[in-house]
Amino acid sequence: MHMMGADAGITQLGRTYTRIFLLFTPFFMMNYVFSAFVRNDNAPTLAMIGTMMGSFSNVVLDYVFMFPMGMGLAGAALATAASPIVSILICSIHFFQKKNTVCKDQTIGTDAYSILPAGGAGICGRIFFRSDNNAF
Repeated sequence: MHMMGADAGITQLGRTYTRIFLLFTPFFMMNYVFSAFVRNDNAPTLAMIGTMMGSFSNVVLDYVFMFPMGMGLAGAALATAASPIVSILICSIHFFQKKNTVCKDQTIGTDAYSILPAGGAGICGRIFFRSDNNAF
């Protein structure tokens, strides 16, 4: 930030914002995964609602944290960090519904005949294919 012309005060504010934001980075990554799973599991409306409510909560919490609570830029960072958590909570509803096909109780074969074919796709391929070669 200093290279872009920021003075010491702006640089300190930027550091605070960045530290808070980086602390919550795993939630942003999980949000993308949750949203993709829900969208691809025939619940695109719920994924969209989760995304929209996460964004809306960011706007509302920005105001609440920055002005009434007087937290300034740190409040803006916390509001931004809270938005993927809101989205994850909304998308999590899908995993408790009956139409969910992601978290079905299915067994995964551990014999050599079911593990070897997955080697062509890598270890991740083993996660998605059962011993009878049907996808979850």
